[in-house]
Amino acid sequence: MTKKLLLASSSPRRQEILSQFKIPFSLIPNLIVNEPPISTTSNILTQMRRLAKLKAESSAVNHSEWILAADTIVIFKQSIFGKPSSINHAISMLTTLSGNTHRVISSFCLYHPITKKTITRTHSNLITFSSISQNDILNYCKTATPLDKAGGYGIQDIPDTFIANIRGCYYSVMGLPIKFLLPIIKEYDIV
Repeated sequence: MTKKLLLASSSPRRQEILSQFKIPFSLIPNLIVNEPPISTTSNILTQMRRLAKLKAESSAVNHSEWILAADTIVIFKQSIFGKPSSINHAISMLTTLSGNTHRVISSFCLYHPITKKTITRTHSNLITFSSISQNDILNYCKTATPLDKAGGYGIQDIPDTFIANIRGCYYSVMGLPIKFLLPIIKEYDIV
């Protein structure tokens, strides 16, 4: 029987990363019903790992292969920037992030429904934006898809001029800390 990794995510970025690293996977729906909000009043990394675990466990119904679930958030000055609710919200987020440094935290959970083995990891990155003109922000929001991305942007589709500095892992900012995932997949012979 062929081993499979099941990705419980609709994120095209996570699919792209797995494909780029030649990790075979199948998509399954993320079945979490009530996603708990992340709060800045307690340990964010712990909350992120817990959320990824909840997503994986919730999506395990009728499956017997390893399940991968993940989550990404943007934090700036103790405020959490999730996915914007509108284009105006995305514009507001990007305007706030312009000229400043923010954190992007990505977490993932590998969960095996039969053995109940659970492996979670988080990765924190620091991104410094250049001072971005309002016109450039408006153009990006009109031509890209900021509504399905934490912080209103995707590192892979914003203009290079938006970024002054990245401290961390590009793929983690994109939504999946692949440098942590690859050794685990190898160690546990997942695919």
